[in-house]
Amino acid sequence: MGKKVAIVLSGCRVYDGSEIHESSAVLVHLSREGAQSIAIRIPDCSVTTHLIDLVGPIAVTSANPTGEADTTHHNQVYAKLGDKVDAVLCDGPSPENIASTVVDCTKIESGNIGFYRVGIVPKSQVLQILEQVQRKHIQGHTNGGVTMVSQKKQQHLSHAISNGIHAASPEESALTSFTNVLEKTAAEETVTSSFASFIHGVRPEHLSEVVRYRSKRMILDGIGVGLVGSTTRVFNIALRYCQQLYASNAVSSVYGRKGLKLSPTLAAFTNGIAAHSMDFDDTWHPATHPSGSVLPALLAASQMLPPSSKPNGLDFLLAFNVGTEVQGRLMHFSTEAHNIPKRFHPPPVVGTMGSAAATAKLLSLNVTQCAHVLALAASLAGAPMANAATQAKPLQIGNATRLGLEAALLAARGMEASPLILDDIPGCSGSSAFYGDYRPKPLPLPANSHECLLEKQDVAFKHFPAHLGMHWIVDAAVSARNLLINCSSSFSPSLICAILLRIPVSKYINRPFPESEHQARHSFQFNACTALLDGEMGLNSFTDGCIHRQELMELLAKVLVEHPEDNIANFDKMYGEVALVLENGDVLTGRCDTFYGHWRKPLSRESLLKKFRSNACHVLPEDKVNSIIMTVENLENLPDSSQLASSL
Repeated sequence: MGKKVAIVLSGCRVYDGSEIHESSAVLVHLSREGAQSIAIRIPDCSVTTHLIDLVGPIAVTSANPTGEADTTHHNQVYAKLGDKVDAVLCDGPSPENIASTVVDCTKIESGNIGFYRVGIVPKSQVLQILEQVQRKHIQGHTNGGVTMVSQKKQQHLSHAISNGIHAASPEESALTSFTNVLEKTAAEETVTSSFASFIHGVRPEHLSEVVRYRSKRMILDGIGVGLVGSTTRVFNIALRYCQQLYASNAVSSVYGRKGLKLSPTLAAFTNGIAAHSMDFDDTWHPATHPSGSVLPALLAASQMLPPSSKPNGLDFLLAFNVGTEVQGRLMHFSTEAHNIPKRFHPPPVVGTMGSAAATAKLLSLNVTQCAHVLALAASLAGAPMANAATQAKPLQIGNATRLGLEAALLAARGMEASPLILDDIPGCSGSSAFYGDYRPKPLPLPANSHECLLEKQDVAFKHFPAHLGMHWIVDAAVSARNLLINCSSSFSPSLICAILLRIPVSKYINRPFPESEHQARHSFQFNACTALLDGEMGLNSFTDGCIHRQELMELLAKVLVEHPEDNIANFDKMYGEVALVLENGDVLTGRCDTFYGHWRKPLSRESLLKKFRSNACHVLPEDKVNSIIMTVENLENLPDSSQLASSL
């Protein structure tokens, strides 16, 4: 009698119905009385496959006593089986901790299969593989869904698709199995598992030209606002904090600080703060800032990986779009999320999830790990709106991108979390805790094509650093100012009796007398009156000198606010209106329905490059600025994406 060897496998690969070679299969014999059945598995484990190459197919049972929990480490095998086996093949811990899917194929010749148990492999993927095998049979490549190892004869089939746990099949078809060992996905056919499958399965060819064009614009703009943001006080506070923390792996670059490196998570944190320090980063609909939460994590992660594993530019672009897509899909789970937020700041909610998803994609995590990444990120997500218009608001973006990266790193090291985090489970909230009207939908795994949300919904790029809502009121104020100049040949504040702002209801951006730069960036009143005085808005509009000047205070004292019912607090529906009531009784009204830079009126390439150059030149020489532009616009051809981070 042969030696008894216990084997703990660390993974399985997808089998698509092609020929099974005798040197690639592990046979698991079910010895229950009266059960003439076996299962065949093709492991994705280099140690095991090498052993099979040496000795041929191996007949084994599970490495645990019947009825007891599965063993996932050789130490558990020693503990449970002890001296009952002659040897244990050790290959470290197995990441598989979810029950297998067991499929009854006894009626496969009639086109039917049954499910004894749905576990780590969802029904949908089993049925998809079955359909593929049936098509091959019709085309003459297979017979009855059976691919024969020996090619000698066809035999009746019964087999279970599992992730390492045995299942039934008639003994006579031992080596002619419909063998499908599928790559790990989420535990069940759930919303969460569909997102995990999407993150893992989406490919560069699923990105349309429109999506590539728009996402590269987002990346370029995100870098620009991050570079200029590295000049702000809040960024420097965060940077000094991070420099004081011990970090043994300082490998990731910091915006605008040549030669300075931090650990990947701290670099993501500081660069995320820079991106939102002026509220100058892009805005999407439903309302969030998609780039600021994702881009810094990817830049940091790209420098973290060893030279042999550096992702290329196309990998980077794909990961960025995964992070963007996940954010958008999550926002669409709630109608509440479509409007200007009231409870939670969206980036530290969906942005953390987007950062985690993007990093998981860049690190090539498997499907199960991708599900855990989302769940871990959810535990690190969330920030209240009360901190808007304070230095804590850019901190929230820094946390979103940092904590998303940390979630991916933790999942890569084996940390697990709820496999149902995105699903709506009554009495046990996951992501539904952030929204009162949460209705999740699965994210389909791309087939030949995939329409990203970015293709249907472009982002808005800001032309001055303030909350997006300010752009409507500023354009309306400039229009009203021009009307006054046309009437009186010059702009004279003394001619104005009252200033009426017609704006949507949104408490955190309704600030009559802001006292700091962050409050000023979130004040309809301040932005309208500053635009009336100066005719434009820019970086210098939010300095202490501009905020507290006497002529501005006098104009702010004349402001009245109205909230028309048709002016909805929604970036796709709102408008801004500024009416100047003059001393002579005349009323001059400026209105903006869509500002330049909004997704309905996108910036031209020339305008976007002008903004980027203006921002980047605050901290980088002109030749470096031009090099970054060329790199981003040709990102798909970049052999090593860490070169982009190194240039910042």
